[in-house]
Amino acid sequence: MAKSHSQSTRFHMMAKPVSYRCNLKCDYCFYLEKEDMMATHPSERMNDGLLKRYVRDYIRAQDDEEIDFAWQGGEPTLAGLDFYRQVVKYQQRYADGKRITNSFQTNAVAINHQWAEFFAEHGFLIGVSIDGMPEIHDRYRISVNGRPTFERVKRAIELLKTHQVDFNTLTVINDQNWQRGKETYQALKALGSQFMQFIPIVGDRRAPTGGALFARQNRQARALLRPSPWLRPVYDRCLRPMGATGCRPDLHTRV
Repeated sequence: MAKSHSQSTRFHMMAKPVSYRCNLKCDYCFYLEKEDMMATHPSERMNDGLLKRYVRDYIRAQDDEEIDFAWQGGEPTLAGLDFYRQVVKYQQRYADGKRITNSFQTNAVAINHQWAEFFAEHGFLIGVSIDGMPEIHDRYRISVNGRPTFERVKRAIELLKTHQVDFNTLTVINDQNWQRGKETYQALKALGSQFMQFIPIVGDRRAPTGGALFARQNRQARALLRPSPWLRPVYDRCLRPMGATGCRPDLHTRV
């Protein structure tokens, strides 16, 4: 006879309510190619029926007392503020005594007082995509009409701080900033980031046979995955004097 036992079900999902749609056109974004591929199948916002089922089933499928919803994109603000008001209503309806949290990764250019008030009221954790100094950020993170976005992101961060919204930063390490770890760290610190995530770009190429894609690390990317030149200056010059004991190997830094 089979032995009965209980097993906790725990998993994490990211929802993309507007799929690949975005209000920026960052040169290094892998979704740019998908826009061409999907030109005949326009992306639409997640409809209310699907949203309701997603929230309900995601909560019911897990045994944890705390459940985190992660909202990403594309750019999740394109779903509109009313969409997330409905998210919260469904979460409250189906929580069944569980604690519900929300994390939200955004380029932040659409964040205004209304968004910030909503995030504060419902305890959203906001991840802000920003590439450090203005001249670095504006090299790749541009609007759809080619305009710089750093100042808009900076204003959004100030709004989040004004409304006491918890936020962290996500920085893409690219050919413009890969040797400027200390400066990038200091720029993010000056903006008020207490938790920094760094993601190195790794290029793709097609395999000689079969057409399969595989990751090919270029010189910059390989260097980023070693302590120098990125992490070592940040740790030695910035974190060690503050009493930090090290950085996580996946390029996350808590300060």
